[in-house]
Amino acid sequence: MANFNTHLTVAAVASGALATAFLGAQIVKPQDVVILSLVGTMGGMLPDIDSDKSIPVKLMFSTLAIIFGFMVMFVKAPHFSIIELWIIWIIGYALVRHVAFEVFKNLTVHRGIFHSIIAGLFFWFFTTALCYHIFDFTKFLSWTIGFFVFFGFIVHLCLDELYSVDLLNRRIKRSLGTALKTHDYSNLKTSGYMAGATLLIFIFTPSSDGFERVFFSSKTYINIWNNLLPHGIWFSG
Repeated sequence: MANFNTHLTVAAVASGALATAFLGAQIVKPQDVVILSLVGTMGGMLPDIDSDKSIPVKLMFSTLAIIFGFMVMFVKAPHFSIIELWIIWIIGYALVRHVAFEVFKNLTVHRGIFHSIIAGLFFWFFTTALCYHIFDFTKFLSWTIGFFVFFGFIVHLCLDELYSVDLLNRRIKRSLGTALKTHDYSNLKTSGYMAGATLLIFIFTPSSDGFERVFFSSKTYINIWNNLLPHGIWFSG
């Protein structure tokens, strides 16, 4: 299995390269490239959130704990003193960072359902719905951002599978097939829950007509190919 730095670097490079290709084909705007590269990199970290000692899951729960603590504190601000608000923030933080984190650890298994394509689809649809309904992005940009999360997610799974093959010693490691899979073969119940959650969140996604017209059109990829190399002298522009 690839380590954190490898996943981070490969996801960042792959997402940046794909975002740049879409920019060259005039599919996205220049200001969107940074966002797409970042979310693609984040997507490359998501499969390891089920690892009890992974950096992504600790960062995720720490961030959520801070946000949750402040949200509770802001709601109670008109009714309590400063000391009481500090105590409320600490309790809110502790509930998410330690209690919720421990529950999550006990309910998940590393390389289980979060190392599957169906989980990648869940994060794609969830990100799309979040960008459209919460951040007021356009339908096309929301779907594109969600796609880049999925792209980074799949890059992570593929990288783990590549690390399952030891080419130098010409052997296959036992971890082969545990990363890139459609669902968790060893736990069909959990896979069913994830499939249900994926279908449920898909209901809240906006229309994907514009996204499909661009991303499933051969003209898009012909345009990328035509703009891959300079048409004249290099860097003359």
